[in-house]
Amino acid sequence: MLASAPDPVLTDITEGLPDPGDLPLPIDPEPIRRVVPGQGDDRARQQAMQPLLPTTSPVHFLLPLPPGIGPEDPALFGFFAYEFRLGRFGTWNTAQGFAVRALRVAGLQHTPPPLACGVSRSKGRLTVSAAFADPVRDGRSLRPSPPVTELWALLYAQVHQADDADRRNILLSTRRLEPPKRGRVPKGRGPLAAVDLARTGADGRTDWSSAEITTSLELLTLGHAPLSCLVVETLPGEAPYSDPVSRNLGYERFLRTSPLTAVPAIC
Repeated sequence: MLASAPDPVLTDITEGLPDPGDLPLPIDPEPIRRVVPGQGDDRARQQAMQPLLPTTSPVHFLLPLPPGIGPEDPALFGFFAYEFRLGRFGTWNTAQGFAVRALRVAGLQHTPPPLACGVSRSKGRLTVSAAFADPVRDGRSLRPSPPVTELWALLYAQVHQADDADRRNILLSTRRLEPPKRGRVPKGRGPLAAVDLARTGADGRTDWSSAEITTSLELLTLGHAPLSCLVVETLPGEAPYSDPVSRNLGYERFLRTSPLTAVPAIC
């Protein structure tokens, strides 16, 4: 991996970020190399590059995540530049001789971190929460406030098929998640209050009243069908749509989608 940079669409920053530059291949330049008869096995600097992951095909490989970056790392909200080389891996070679000329590919994106859908339910209300995409640079968050992405919750009722072989999800309602507003720490409050009120753009929330849910179920004659929910994060477009996950589906790009989450029982 040569370089990485946060996605400018998510940061809403058009200029001012420094050019990360490419990292050099960490191998010995070897202007002179002496090889003598009987020399031991030498696989010089083969660890300088990351091997691709094999597949069931002998000619296709998968690109792994960079070292030190896990599947939930916010650095994955960005673009990467990679250097690919076809090399003699696992055999005797010199540092300069194990790989051929480099192919530089920029603008690659990995799968973004997963989106989690948090659902809680009380006697009078069902609440959904999720975290907005948080691009980072050198460990520092670059997410604007408010976030440029939108979070949308989709509420489903689960019903049995006519043959009772499976269940189907019937969409009841969609609702936009609102980011928290900035707060001012009251006088006399401790540092924990300051931390809580300083969290801007972290988690979006929305809710449905129990009366709204009951009415939607009765209109479809679904009675007390179990409920489930998921959250979709959309990317900004030229013009926002009133409902990009239902009536205007297909007009805005999706960044990520959470797994379908069962709504818990009323507590």
